[in-house]
Amino acid sequence: MKNKLYTLGYTTTTGTVELEEIALAKSAILLDIRWRPTSAYPGWRSYYLEAYLKEHYQWCGQLGNKNYKKGGAIEIVNPTEGYPLLLNLLKQKNVILLCGCANLDTCHRLVVAKFVAPLVGEAEHLVGNRKIKTLVNG
Repeated sequence: MKNKLYTLGYTTTTGTVELEEIALAKSAILLDIRWRPTSAYPGWRSYYLEAYLKEHYQWCGQLGNKNYKKGGAIEIVNPTEGYPLLLNLLKQKNVILLCGCANLDTCHRLVVAKFVAPLVGEAEHLVGNRKIKTLVNG
């Protein structure tokens, strides 16, 4: 697969303008993998992100974490449906897995990236527009 995988916690950015700049700089789609794409802050709700970012945004709740609100181990909502959607997107363009979590080590983005990394070669984890870590082959 020729396209790259990135991950990003949007709370590490200054807002939707920076999200758009990152998506454009990476020639990527922001794939929102929150189970429920809501937030106490209107600017992070899916309908706002979709209206502002347009073709640079897509929501994929199947790759969300079932246990986000109730705690416990990370459990992907529907990997059987979610991973094929992600891989299909990666065939078309670069993808940034988007979630709200600032801490990658405790976020389900890492679980999703580790699953897909062997198929894409690597995943780069971003804080804002800076690369912080490269995960090679899972």
